[in-house]
Amino acid sequence: MKNQRRAFQAAGVALLSAISSAEGHDLNASGTCAPLNLPIAQVTAPPTQYIDFCRLNPGHCNMTGPTILYWTAPVRQTVDRVNRAVNSEVVFVPDPEWQGEEEVWSYPVNGRGDCEDFALEKRRRLVEFGLPRASMTMAIAHHKAKLSSHAVLLLETTGGTLVLDNMSDEIGCWGRVQLNYESRERPDGRWSRFDQSYWNFEPATIAGMRGHSCRATAEVERRGTARKITAHAQQQLFAGIQAEASRASLVGAPEGSLNGLLTAIATWLSFNLGLPAIYENPQVRFLPQEEIAAMHLANLAPERWNYTAADGSRDKVVSAYSTLSRTILLQDTWIGKNPAELSILVHEMVHHLQTVGGRKYECAATREKAAYEAQALALAQFGRTLKEEFGIDEMTLLARTTCSP
Repeated sequence: MKNQRRAFQAAGVALLSAISSAEGHDLNASGTCAPLNLPIAQVTAPPTQYIDFCRLNPGHCNMTGPTILYWTAPVRQTVDRVNRAVNSEVVFVPDPEWQGEEEVWSYPVNGRGDCEDFALEKRRRLVEFGLPRASMTMAIAHHKAKLSSHAVLLLETTGGTLVLDNMSDEIGCWGRVQLNYESRERPDGRWSRFDQSYWNFEPATIAGMRGHSCRATAEVERRGTARKITAHAQQQLFAGIQAEASRASLVGAPEGSLNGLLTAIATWLSFNLGLPAIYENPQVRFLPQEEIAAMHLANLAPERWNYTAADGSRDKVVSAYSTLSRTILLQDTWIGKNPAELSILVHEMVHHLQTVGGRKYECAATREKAAYEAQALALAQFGRTLKEEFGIDEMTLLARTTCSP
């Protein structure tokens, strides 16, 4: 390791010499790239996870040196080599699976890391090669097609703002990659949050998303609050749900055929209710309505199940969710192609995300509050209401979402 670091330092001296003596700004094959210039909505403190990282790694967040990197041929070759090396040497593993926590920023450990860990490791190696840290900033983004939270390293260069991403071995231009930018580290140590009205989505490709769903999040997400998005973005996100619903099999669909729909709903819920965007989809079983209702009437394992009634009567329970087996029960006539049925699945997915996210509630009724809120919002996308579709008025809703004394 010491020899490797000496080699890095020697290479860094040579690299800086090449930078200072270079006359031209040799760009990559894709040509010039404009600097990132998005409207800033707010300047904030860094994400708490990043503050924790900086405390544990003194000096590694000091944004020293020039803020713009001269993009010469030697620099480009070094950046490309480091980007590819880290991507090949580190295996993507979500934080909960190896850190035991929802979100931890760190350097990779034993060849494992989440997306922000890839970015931090790339910056560490590039600094060892002599590149100025102030020209390399962390950024939180959201993938336009996969709809997942993500973290990347941005390089501010004379060739524009470039992106190093663990999901690509190519050096990208910030405006040509499939990312919506939420926030970015600033050379002064604070972070810029960007105006999200410029976001756009491509939800049609969401079905295959399971793998690299990085959950790097800004402080607002750590607090569990919903993010404000424009009506246009809201429509685009919900269009992804509708597109996946139309792809799913009609009756008794196998679990796999619903994965795209469940993932789209999880993403939509994370934006609107601040629930964790965790893509560990539940099992889905289809039973006759009478059987689901009978389970409810018999009060079977009440601590294990949440039941959703179509109206105020106990004999019209239409769905349920098991917190132990993480299973959604739907009627065997469910097809998911009308507003009411789609909203039922949204309701139960709230309970699933509450469970996998480890959310705690005062009582079962308070768990229902978020579920009914999401269900009402889903129906509103079709111009419908809970009262119109299920006969649930405000008094009924209040009774179902308030803890008993």
